[in-house]
Amino acid sequence: MRTKTRTKTTPSKKRIGNSVRLGLPFALAVCLSGGLADGQRSASPQARTIEGTVLDNAGKAVPGAIVQIEDLKSLQVRSYIVQQDGKYHFHGLSSDASYQLHAQSNGLVSGSKTVTVFNNGRTVVVNLKLGVKKKPTPSSANGKSS
Repeated sequence: MRTKTRTKTTPSKKRIGNSVRLGLPFALAVCLSGGLADGQRSASPQARTIEGTVLDNAGKAVPGAIVQIEDLKSLQVRSYIVQQDGKYHFHGLSSDASYQLHAQSNGLVSGSKTVTVFNNGRTVVVNLKLGVKKKPTPSSANGKSS
């Protein structure tokens, strides 16, 4: 008579099998979601672009205007000389920082515009309208220095 040999699965083997079965989908989900939550991500924030057109009071493009952008987190300032069509662009900006922009040309300035971390999208369009006369500095107002 032949006896059947039964192999009893030990609890440790069962745990290993379940861990692999449960761990693989979890690891895959973490990889697909971009990492772990709350600052444990290793990926850098997405870069974004801020672009637009500098316009005069009549709505015409202002070639040669200067657009300045300030990173309100690091306080770094960048400048761009506007193209013939009045357009400007700043590429490679962090989506984790807010930015303040303004334009100037021939003694006129635009109002400041702010792009915050809450502005969604990879490309944010900010058109700047010139119209306010640039205030002279105290030393250049009367041409004399005290």
